[in-house]
Amino acid sequence: MAKLEAVANKHAPTDPVLIASELFTYWGWGDDSDPEGLQRRRVDAVAKLAAENGPDAIRALLHRSQQAHYVQEAIEEAKLGPAFLEQLLRGEIAEAPDGWHAGGYFSMLRRASDADIALAVAADLLQTSTPGTVAKLMRSWPPEHATWQAVASLGSEVLEHYWTDWTPFHAQGDRRTLLTIVLELMRRDRALVALETCLNRIDEVPSCLVLRMLDAIVNELNAGQKPRVSGLLDYELEETFKSLDKRDLPDIAIAQREYALLALLEREHRPLKIHSLMAQDPEMFHQILRDIYRAEHAEDTSGEQTDEQRSKWRQAYKLLSHFSTVPGFTEAPPNREALNTWVDAMRALGILHDRKDVTDIVVGNVLAHAPEDDLDNVWPHRFVRDVLEANAGRIPRGMMTERVNMRGVTVRGVLDGGDQERDLAASLRKNAGAIERWPNTAAMLRAMAERWDAYAEHEDVDARQRRLRS
Repeated sequence: MAKLEAVANKHAPTDPVLIASELFTYWGWGDDSDPEGLQRRRVDAVAKLAAENGPDAIRALLHRSQQAHYVQEAIEEAKLGPAFLEQLLRGEIAEAPDGWHAGGYFSMLRRASDADIALAVAADLLQTSTPGTVAKLMRSWPPEHATWQAVASLGSEVLEHYWTDWTPFHAQGDRRTLLTIVLELMRRDRALVALETCLNRIDEVPSCLVLRMLDAIVNELNAGQKPRVSGLLDYELEETFKSLDKRDLPDIAIAQREYALLALLEREHRPLKIHSLMAQDPEMFHQILRDIYRAEHAEDTSGEQTDEQRSKWRQAYKLLSHFSTVPGFTEAPPNREALNTWVDAMRALGILHDRKDVTDIVVGNVLAHAPEDDLDNVWPHRFVRDVLEANAGRIPRGMMTERVNMRGVTVRGVLDGGDQERDLAASLRKNAGAIERWPNTAAMLRAMAERWDAYAEHEDVDARQRRLRS
């Protein structure tokens, strides 16, 4: 045993920093049954290291330790004094001005003395450090009005860096503090950061300010700014819109922001207000249509579009292509007047904005989602048939195209051919015969049957070719 102890002593570390760091390793948490004893040993080790080896040794311990926050706790509990903490701070800034440990020392200095002494040190550091470095130190203080007054006393450059370099965290303090943070960040075009900071208390932010924040986020994203954490913004926006849903706000105010941020709301589970509003407000629906399709007599300027315009086009197209709410059919029983009013208004807007044909086609895309009639069980509902009889225009074309798209992917045997399509064609012809009272609608169903006949022939040809190859 004596020989073993001799060997151990011979090879034992002599570096006092290394010896002290053993108390701050992942595996050196000590006896779980005596956490207070472990903390006393840590504090004693820090006090001894400071007394025997000075500030540089303490800073080396903090940098070397795997558990830096425990080192900081031990430094503060060791009560090394304001003068020693100032030496730690100045040494850290000289060596690593952009590091995080300086803020910890500065925060300890404030608590060990008072705010005025710490502020005087910050003002003196401005002689040799950048405003950004000093602003970072000030962000280690509690985010409150007294801190912001102290920051302002250090000059406008420090104040600007304080807010423009702000790192988001869940805001604490009273409501006045919360709103000040949000407003100061938004004044500096940092709405993305403002939202992340106030998200945990979004219900406390006034509706008008939340709407402004969302508008500013749209501008920041269009300007190329990126969220701090990829994927987090989707969640933040969903929570924000959930908060707005609970407030006494016009649906149009929420829907406009949904449209602007649509690409980030696709995966959320909350129903979008813009969908129901599009079925009620023809002007909003047609505005989205105009964002996609140019006027029929306008020149093609697609090659001159900016990235922002292309992004808006994609959002609008995705919104229209997924829209399946038929006006007048949102509640039971169906409302004939609501349907006719929406269709008439849409077609009038199409003429007004030189988009007559494409408006008819898009109206047809929407009406394709109408249910079967509740009296004769034939698609489409009799209210939609009446629309087609009044003045169909190109509406049937839109309905026919959308019904094909609605079918989606099919499954069949390799050699089955077009039996499925022939069944569809036969069903459509039968239905057409049942609604001869609506000749335009019956003609549309027969035209759809002919289209399915053509698809059936195409599938038959494919099946025959596969047989020849087999």
